[in-house]
Amino acid sequence: MSIGKRTRLSIGLAVASLASASLAHAEQSPDWDWSVEPYVWAAGLDTQVAAPALGVSAKQDLSFKEVTDILQGAFMVRMEGRGDHLGMQANFNYFGLGKGNDRNGVHTRTDVDARVLDLVATWRPGEQRDRGVDVHMGMRYIDADLSVAAAPAAAGTAPRGLDLDRQFADLLMGARVSLPLSARWSASLQADASAGQTRGTWSASLLAQYRMAHGAWTVGYQHLDMKLGQNAVDAHVVLSGPQVGYAFGF
Repeated sequence: MSIGKRTRLSIGLAVASLASASLAHAEQSPDWDWSVEPYVWAAGLDTQVAAPALGVSAKQDLSFKEVTDILQGAFMVRMEGRGDHLGMQANFNYFGLGKGNDRNGVHTRTDVDARVLDLVATWRPGEQRDRGVDVHMGMRYIDADLSVAAAPAAAGTAPRGLDLDRQFADLLMGARVSLPLSARWSASLQADASAGQTRGTWSASLLAQYRMAHGAWTVGYQHLDMKLGQNAVDAHVVLSGPQVGYAFGF
């Protein structure tokens, strides 16, 4: 069995054990609070793809407005279950974009297609579900397809390109601090880091919630930093920006 397969198996077993423990506790305590939150993430995107051994690199920094101009698809949703002490979180992000550019007789094309899934079990030492510190552990799964191609206009000149197309599984650990501000308002700060098949990822978010009768509006800021690699190709992808969503509670 290869190192990559052993890593995926170890992470999968750890996450399965945590998920099983949380679900077993949920069955014993049916009064869990659940929420499903679709949200919009107005993120700017920075990408850098390089092959150091070949001395080739490509970098692109896009504002959110530039991202929307070339966006081919996006979907974001967060789900959470909270018990008295144990809980679960899942956060899924998908985005796809492509951009072509003609400059100095050279046509370049950049395509980014990525899916990021965080799945964790949480534990809260305090007695109240809406305040205090949660710690969480689980996995971050990344399916990334990044390519940069350059095609010179001159006949007989071969195009050059960099490609990374791979799935990554990391062990993820983090924490969240929740603080009620008033009868309806609350705030939370969450941060995590992962390692395993990637070369390191981390994320952080600061969110405010306004509770309604059957859910809550959320608004805040989220940052995600991923360092990926495949053979001789390195990629650094950063997503950062404000977000807004509505968490349906049940």
